[in-house]
Amino acid sequence: MLLFPDGTIWTKERPRVEELKGQPPMAMLHTLEKVVARVAGDVAILTGIQNDADTKTGAKTRVAFTSVWKRESGEWKVWSAHWTSVGQ
Repeated sequence: MLLFPDGTIWTKERPRVEELKGQPPMAMLHTLEKVVARVAGDVAILTGIQNDADTKTGAKTRVAFTSVWKRESGEWKVWSAHWTSVGQ
């Protein structure tokens, strides 16, 4: 499940790759800073700041994030993610 700053919630009962095929690419530039990863066995927690810039409109956003990852069958998968708006 992904919770977005605007309150939108995505659940993931199945892979979304097929849904995204054929869609135009997003015109967003993403940069990360202050990223910290903590790993304990098959679980990892990442925290940091994500800066986004829309190349079409020039709009910028800055969010703090936390994501929880779990290794299943040798692959890392996101279990939970959260973003919170922070000042520019």
